[in-house]
Amino acid sequence: LQAPATRSYFAEINCTRSPMDDRRIRRALNYAVDIDALVTHKLKGCGKTLPTVLLPDAFGYHPQLRPYPFNRRAARQLLETAAYPEDRRVVIFSHPDNLIFAQSIAMFLTQVGLQSRIKVSSSVRPQTTGPDAPWDLFVGSWGNSTLDPVGILEPKFESKGYGNFSKFSSPAIDTLMIRARTTMDNHAREALYHQIQELVFSEAPMVFGYAPDEFYAAAARVKGFRPSST
Repeated sequence: LQAPATRSYFAEINCTRSPMDDRRIRRALNYAVDIDALVTHKLKGCGKTLPTVLLPDAFGYHPQLRPYPFNRRAARQLLETAAYPEDRRVVIFSHPDNLIFAQSIAMFLTQVGLQSRIKVSSSVRPQTTGPDAPWDLFVGSWGNSTLDPVGILEPKFESKGYGNFSKFSSPAIDTLMIRARTTMDNHAREALYHQIQELVFSEAPMVFGYAPDEFYAAAARVKGFRPSST
């Protein structure tokens, strides 16, 4: 039985570590990685490419926001404009469960002239964050089974969010987050989350990834079982 995704996969970028503190470089990394190819081949087409991290079935998802297209030329131009340092390796940390994703990112980065080094981490959360952290990209995921932005946009993109491992900070986004969680008007709330996603997309604090469909198996004797959307 196939069900829609409740988890997003991505690679957080250490936004406080040079040269990843330059938005142009973060956007270049997004152009460099062909997420559509990963969905097609790694997931056998059973998933969706994401423009940020919010799931397509979640409240407040921005349907007009399109994921970064795979564009090596745009990636190279941004890296050149931002004067990415020669011989500066991209250090990628990954839990073993996400190693295929990490290896794919490394392969795509090579194709735009960036060398990388992958380190396997036993933790699904980085042990160190901030400018002294030993990683540039941390490959991970975040579940959002409630399908509400409060469970994923806030922890990942608020300046003091408990899941904000990239240490990304935006006063404009912080203000919009407060407004979104203190209004009972769903139309206003949805519009605020659309604005947040647009800003997150533009600032690119992570290599946005994909949401894999979920699969359940049930014994033949079980009748009427349908996976919950949560």
